[in-house]
Amino acid sequence: MKQSFILIAFLICCTFSNSLVAQHNYGEVLQKSMFFYEAQQAGELSPNNRVTWRANAAIEDGSDVNLDLTGGWFDAGDHVKFNFPMAYSVTTLCWGYLENKDVYASTNQKEIFLENIKHVTDYLIKCHTAPNELYGQIGDGAKTIAIGCLPR
Repeated sequence: MKQSFILIAFLICCTFSNSLVAQHNYGEVLQKSMFFYEAQQAGELSPNNRVTWRANAAIEDGSDVNLDLTGGWFDAGDHVKFNFPMAYSVTTLCWGYLENKDVYASTNQKEIFLENIKHVTDYLIKCHTAPNELYGQIGDGAKTIAIGCLPR
C-alpha cells in the first residue's frame, strides 16, 4: 500500500511538473531581463530604449574632474554606478549570449542585447582615463538614497 501511494504521488508530481515547464515563456523572460537592464541605464539613452518613463540621467558624471564618465548602469536603486559589479554583470550576460545566440535572435532580443551591452562597455572604457587610472565608482549613494531620487 505504501509503495503504491509513493508511486502514485511520484507520477502525479511528474505529470504536473511537465505541464508547468511547458507553460513558461522563456522568450518573455529574456525580454523582461533586457528591459530591466535598459531601465538601469545612466547617461544619454538610446532612441531605441523601450523604457518610456525614463529620460537621460546623470549626464554630468565626471564633469567635476573634467571627464566624461556618463553611461553605464545604476545599481541598487540609487544613482551610484559600481563598476566592478557592472563589469561582472556584463561578462555574465555576454557569456549567456555567446552560448545562446540563436535564442536571442529568435526572440528579437539580439539587437537590444548588443545595444545594451555597448552602452555599458563604452562607459567602462571611458572610466579608464589614463594609464594606471581607473574610476571604479561614480556617485554618492548616501546622498541619493537619503532623498529617494527618481531617474529622469
